[in-house]
Amino acid sequence: MAKEDQQEWEVEIEEDIENIEEDTEGLIPLEKRELITASKDLSIRELKEQVSDDELKLDPSFQRYYVFDNKTASRLIESVLMNVPLPIIYLSEEEDGTNEVIDGQQRLTSFMRFLDNEFALTGLTVFKELNHKRFQDLPKEIKSKIKKSTLRCIVILKDSNPDIKFDIFERLNSGSVQLNRQELRNCVHRGSYSDLLKELASDPDWLNLIGTTELHKRMTDCEMILRFFAFYHGSNFYSPPISKFLNKEIETRRNASLDTINNLRQVFRISVKLTSSVFGENAFIRLQRGNNKNHNGKLDKKINMSLFDIVMVGFTRYKQRDIIPKADAIRNKLYDLMTNDADFLETIMISTSNKGKVQKRFLIWFNALDEIIGMPENELRSFSDYFKKELYDINPTCSICNQQIISFYDSVVDHKTPYSLGGKTEPANGRLTHRYCNFARGNRN
Repeated sequence: MAKEDQQEWEVEIEEDIENIEEDTEGLIPLEKRELITASKDLSIRELKEQVSDDELKLDPSFQRYYVFDNKTASRLIESVLMNVPLPIIYLSEEEDGTNEVIDGQQRLTSFMRFLDNEFALTGLTVFKELNHKRFQDLPKEIKSKIKKSTLRCIVILKDSNPDIKFDIFERLNSGSVQLNRQELRNCVHRGSYSDLLKELASDPDWLNLIGTTELHKRMTDCEMILRFFAFYHGSNFYSPPISKFLNKEIETRRNASLDTINNLRQVFRISVKLTSSVFGENAFIRLQRGNNKNHNGKLDKKINMSLFDIVMVGFTRYKQRDIIPKADAIRNKLYDLMTNDADFLETIMISTSNKGKVQKRFLIWFNALDEIIGMPENELRSFSDYFKKELYDINPTCSICNQQIISFYDSVVDHKTPYSLGGKTEPANGRLTHRYCNFARGNRN
């Protein structure tokens, strides 16, 4: 996918709808499906003190943005002065005893900003005389009224079951733009591991690999990296739905040690560099083979997460010295699998988060890599991409159908005398063809 054609990078993320009913393993016991909560009426003064003492974290890192304008925040202050009941504030108790805001961050931030004199009241319709005044300008009795006003807070205690806690976060997330699953994970499982995901999402090599210069506004990039680590740590232990698989990964390593974080950072960066070296700008993009009506194939426009899984994790199993000398063979093998192997194609296109499909695509790709890495270079059956590029630049015409090959990635160097019949992998025995024409030719090598 050429970067100049890419307005905004896109990713296919499985929703696991087909796996919801079949996911009956590891059900949470009935007695553990309830939250442990505590209700408190806290004054705005108390809440301000907790924020100042770092006992209450408003944390815009998962709430992402403060969206109230000054007029909206001012009317909130006016509601307090009018004794208008406000919605409940939901907090989450963390392992260190601090609380974090789940629902109510906009309201609490508005109160904190006003007490810090960051804006003047505007748009008031009942207390019009207070318009254009900051907190410091208000009469003493009005200041006292605001600070003594209480808000009903419900704290979800740390002893609550993490899976149920995650579900409740999702249910409480009822804003106009709801938090997605990764934003919720970042909220529920804050720690060194979540910080690592956000750090790696801004890595220049990673951004270049996925064809963008900016972080994804909804943390899809962080979810991709979490997914990589989850399969890196245990593709054999995967069970659907994938959202629960990812929840378990980030929960398990939430407060990973510095040594673990440093090791994972290195593993990720090496895999990114190897992926970039082998597949370049079209990493994780599925190549579709042509057909009998149109011999030209084409590249998809979106990142295929199934390809992302196997490519990134596959490269963690080898050293750079194993991969780079055989980059052409590895690249051509994956293109061959996604265009000519029906079993493999099904695992990356249909019910891709099904446990059997996940295990099968990893097995196929790992076996293919093992075969290529273990084969002496002089016995590799595929022609080099350097030779293919020479042929393509000279004349991008298919030697079988005599039609133009539109894309270099849709071309393959075919053995004139099939390899299976003794044909050698040498320039004199190579000719340029469409992938489809090479496949349809029969007597494939």
